[in-house]
Amino acid sequence: MADPIYCRAHDVAGIHGAAVVSGDGIIRRGHPILAMYVGDYPEQLLVACCKNGTCPQCVILRNHMGTDTDPFRALRDLQEVLDALDQADVSNVAFSRACRNVGIKPVRQPFWSTLPYVNIF
Repeated sequence: MADPIYCRAHDVAGIHGAAVVSGDGIIRRGHPILAMYVGDYPEQLLVACCKNGTCPQCVILRNHMGTDTDPFRALRDLQEVLDALDQADVSNVAFSRACRNVGIKPVRQPFWSTLPYVNIF
């Protein structure tokens, strides 16, 4: 699990910038963002909060995994997932139900949920 202080610092730095030292030693304003997350299938499931046997990127039935290679399949809706994660403040039952409805595990705050410009799917 990612350190919440580290993620909070990245939230602010990604939008407003932070002082970073470049290769030539000059201090410049940088905007660190999560541009890409590479992992094998089990790690992608963990990061995307998806259940085993599901696709971490799109909504596809389990029995079609590996057989349907439609490249134009719609990706998971990030806003629906973030709305489901917001239900954690309402109640445990509402949170679990909302997560189940969008096809993710009920993880309280994934490290990527507040990072700027990130669509983990």
